[in-house]
Amino acid sequence: DHHVDDECTIHCLEGDVEVRMPGGVRRLGPGQLVVLPAQQRHSLSARVDSAVLVTLLLRDRAAAQQGGAGERLR
Repeated sequence: DHHVDDECTIHCLEGDVEVRMPGGVRRLGPGQLVVLPAQQRHSLSARVDSAVLVTLLLRDRAAAQQGGAGERLR
């Protein structure tokens, strides 16, 4: 469970994934996506081998200025 500072999309390219959010679980198959608001806590799990594309929608910041920093993995 984590968040990013900016709005983001999670797009399932292949496979079968589940996105858990406070409002429930959204299951995504190939070609489906979900848009998460900024700072929305979420987690992602693959039900089978999968590929996803995560896109951060940066606002008022360049990526070089730590856009989407959220919680960093250590």
